[in-house]
Amino acid sequence: MMRRWLAILAVLSFTALAGFAQQPSSSSPDSDNEASADSQNAAVHFGDNIVVRQEDAMRDAVCFFCSVDARGSVHNVVVFFGNARLAGQANDVVVFGGDVRLGPDASTNDIVLMGGRLFAESGSTVRGDRVIFPPVILLIPLLGLALVIYLIVILL
Repeated sequence: MMRRWLAILAVLSFTALAGFAQQPSSSSPDSDNEASADSQNAAVHFGDNIVVRQEDAMRDAVCFFCSVDARGSVHNVVVFFGNARLAGQANDVVVFGGDVRLGPDASTNDIVLMGGRLFAESGSTVRGDRVIFPPVILLIPLLGLALVIYLIVILL
C-alpha cells in the first residue's frame, strides 16, 4: 500500500513541476522544439532547449532537463541535466549532470561542472576558475537516495 502512495506522490510531483515550467514563446529557425532567446531577457525553461543566436544577448539562461546553445552573449548559463554549448561569450557557466562544449571563439570567466566533461576547442578561453567534478560524483547522492528508499521499503 505504501509503495502505491509513493508512486502516486512521485507522479504528482513531476506533473506539478512540468506545470510550473515556462512555455516557450516562439520557435527557433534552427529547430522545431527549441525556444528562442529574446534580446536582454532571462529565460527559464523546463524540457525545451534555449538557443541564443549570434546577434542576440541574454542576461540569464536557465534550463532544466534541456540544453543551452549560446552563440551570442549570455551573462549566466545554468543547466541541470543537459548540456551547454558555447560559441559566444558568457560570464559564468554552471552545468549539473551534463557536458560543456566551448567552440573556437567561445570565452567565459568561470566554469562549474558537476558530473560532466569539458570539451574546449583550441582558441576558446576560460579567464577564471574551472571547477570540474567527474561524473562519478553523481553516484554518491544517488546511492544515498537508493539506500533511504530501500530502508523505507524494508521498514514498512
